[in-house]
Amino acid sequence: MAIKISEMTLADLPLVGDEEIEVAVPGDPYLTRKVAIADILDMFSGMDNPMTALGDLIAGAADGAPARLPVGSNGQVLSVVAGAPAWSAPPAAAINVQSVASAASVTPTFSNDAVEVTAQAAALTINNPTGTAINRHGLVLYIRDNGTTRALTWDSQWRAASGVTLPTATTPNKWHFIVASFCNADTAWDVHSVGVQA
Repeated sequence: MAIKISEMTLADLPLVGDEEIEVAVPGDPYLTRKVAIADILDMFSGMDNPMTALGDLIAGAADGAPARLPVGSNGQVLSVVAGAPAWSAPPAAAINVQSVASAASVTPTFSNDAVEVTAQAAALTINNPTGTAINRHGLVLYIRDNGTTRALTWDSQWRAASGVTLPTATTPNKWHFIVASFCNADTAWDVHSVGVQA
């Protein structure tokens, strides 16, 4: 009588590994085939565990065999190097900065972390930011004129926190730092602090 592989246990196998056993062909109970005992034993043998220490991982070697990947160092992240898994330092955080030399107006976006105006040569309007709103998204504005004081106008969503005043003009050749975050409930940019280069 043929034995179904799905129902087979080690007790069904003869002791001699080079013999054959008749098994049922999956999907057709009337067909059988002979399979080498050695091949079936391989099915029950499982995978050799290459791990030897706490934190080890199993990764496929070049031939697909299981290989040990030792745990990385503190702070490292698992990445892919030359097509293989490897531990490496995390990538540096990318800062999205919108930078212009001078413009009549500047429009931040929600993808910006900072906006810098490096040599403003005329009056400047800071427009309401555009893009998909992100509650409590932070933004820093860096504004410097080209050596002549310039007027600053703020659009409707900019509002100063208690004790803070939105600047209305630049100090010649000085960087101005404006730190704000978005309040989704009020559709407003709360300016927390304003500073001027010493």
